[in-house]
Amino acid sequence: MTDEEILAGARVAMKWRKVVADRDARIEELEQERDRLREALIRIAVEEKAKQIYERMPYDGLQGTKPAWVEYGNSDKQDEARRQARAALDGGK
Repeated sequence: MTDEEILAGARVAMKWRKVVADRDARIEELEQERDRLREALIRIAVEEKAKQIYERMPYDGLQGTKPAWVEYGNSDKQDEARRQARAALDGGK
């Protein structure tokens, strides 16, 4: 094998290493995006289920004065509804 052939083989190997590294980096990016989307879908599902639970929860105040559901609000009742929603969506775990 000549020096030129060895250098050509080394160049090809270096190009392939870069291709593989770029592919691996892209896979990592896609996995992170998948995880972000999964978390967003979970938050949306919890919020929808919590809203349904909140509507059925008894209200301690005057009849007809129950506060409306506030998306991503932070009242104690809404937090409790979200806790119940997470438990329901996790299969009661």
